[in-house]
Amino acid sequence: MKLQITAVCAGLVLTGCGGGAAPVAAPSSTSPSPSASSTAPSATPTPTPTPSPKTTFKVGQTYKGPEVNVTVQQIVVNKRDSSDQLYSGALVKTCVHTTPPEYKNGFWLGWGPWALYDADGGRYPDNGTVYGSSPRPIYPNGEQDGIFKEGECAKGWMFFDVPSGTKIVSARYQAEGMVDAITWRR
Repeated sequence: MKLQITAVCAGLVLTGCGGGAAPVAAPSSTSPSPSASSTAPSATPTPTPTPSPKTTFKVGQTYKGPEVNVTVQQIVVNKRDSSDQLYSGALVKTCVHTTPPEYKNGFWLGWGPWALYDADGGRYPDNGTVYGSSPRPIYPNGEQDGIFKEGECAKGWMFFDVPSGTKIVSARYQAEGMVDAITWRR
C-alpha cells in the first residue's frame, strides 16, 4: 500500500494509514488462579482506557503522533505574491520520528488529505498548483517528491483555491482511513 503523509498522520499525515495508530496489545493478566483454599474472591484489575489523542490545535502548535510530528505554522488567505497574484496557503512542517515495519521504505508526503475550512464548514481542497512567484519552500506533493524516513523532515507551502471574501478558520488533515481529522485553528 502506498502511504502519503501530507503533514500529519501516522495519525495525521499518512494517507492510507488507517488512523495511523500502531496496534496496541491488550494487557495480559499475570494474577495467579484462585486456589481451592482461597475464601476471598480475587480482584480483577480494571484496564485504564487509553485517552484519545488531541485532534485540535492552534496554528503554531504541534501534533505529536505515533510516527510523525506536524505543525501548521501559518495559514494565509488571498495574499499577494511577488508578482501580485493572489494565493491562499498553509505552511506545514512534518517530521518522521518512527517508521513502523509496514512502512519500512518511509512515508509519502502530499497535499491531498489537506483542506482549508470556513466558519460554515465550507471545504477548500488543495489546488496542486505552484507558480514561479508562489512562496517558497514548497511542501512535497506525492511521488515526485520522494519518501521521508525516520529522522527526516519536510517543510513548505501548499496552496488552496479560496474565493475572495471567504473567512478561513482552520486547516484540516484527514487521510483515507483516519477516524478523526486533525485540525489547526487560526
